[in-house]
Amino acid sequence: MAKQTIIAVAISDNNADVAIRGWDDLEDLKGVRVRPYLRGLVRGLDELDRVIGVGTDQYVIDFRLRKTLQNSDFQNPLDNNPYVILCMSSGVVAAAKTFNNTVLVKIPIIGVVSEPAKEGFDQDTSICGVSARRVQTADKCFKRFKRAVPDLTTVFLLHKKGYAPSERARDAVIATAVPGMTYTVLEVSSASDIDTAIAALPSRNPSTEKATRGIQVLPADLCLGYAREIINLSQGVKKLPAFFPVPDWVTSNQPSAFGAYGVSQRTCGVLMAERVDEVWKNGVPPQANKRWINATNDQFDYVVGTTAAHELNINIAGNIPQV
Repeated sequence: MAKQTIIAVAISDNNADVAIRGWDDLEDLKGVRVRPYLRGLVRGLDELDRVIGVGTDQYVIDFRLRKTLQNSDFQNPLDNNPYVILCMSSGVVAAAKTFNNTVLVKIPIIGVVSEPAKEGFDQDTSICGVSARRVQTADKCFKRFKRAVPDLTTVFLLHKKGYAPSERARDAVIATAVPGMTYTVLEVSSASDIDTAIAALPSRNPSTEKATRGIQVLPADLCLGYAREIINLSQGVKKLPAFFPVPDWVTSNQPSAFGAYGVSQRTCGVLMAERVDEVWKNGVPPQANKRWINATNDQFDYVVGTTAAHELNINIAGNIPQV
């Protein structure tokens, strides 16, 4: 039996459970997509001499994808096996916090969020984690989208309805008020909503039309969990460039997002490994100012995919990083 268990939870368009017991389990299996967070986490823990496996001094990960969250999603099936809860968005942290209020002994929660204070997580002594600063940099993300697509005059903001981080990111983008720019908010609450919203957008002919319209994906767990489908729908079907707040889906091969600006999920996973290691050694730091690690400016990536740009017939300026 492993000494420690990480219960990793993410929002998804489907429910699935993945037992990760070694490096091979980090590959996408049977249609279940292992988030880059976990690859970074395992890599980071390896650097800290914590090896994934089933030995007495090792750890395992139970990865849970959920459409909606219940208290049972945060329970450890091995009651005699100490565990931590790893949350891949603010919404999951909030649900884990609700679960913690039902147990006698609080379980350490380690999350990746944007603004711990605004989400009410900074004063909870059972929660620590990483601020990826996606909300705080949403306006910068948009400006880099515009820089990569100079002809852009209409941006469709893919926004999760009622999700506070997405709302603040939406407001920050619209507040940039670029002259001549039209901002259209696509409110979604489910994967099917995303399908419907993008399907309703007018298609573009890359051979005859400039790229005046594009989709900016706001930082919301639903949208990031559905990233590959968004890329296929927006770029493959509608021929509209899609720009993300994380660079993990910008690659040299297709399907690739057109571009992105932000801290990668893989990098966030490495940062979360430090938090996990600290919790296993000493528990959640009692000092509020030591519970959260902020992503630094040099950890942000701005990148455009050359293959995606070619397929969309968008010329990229030479001073913009490309893969």
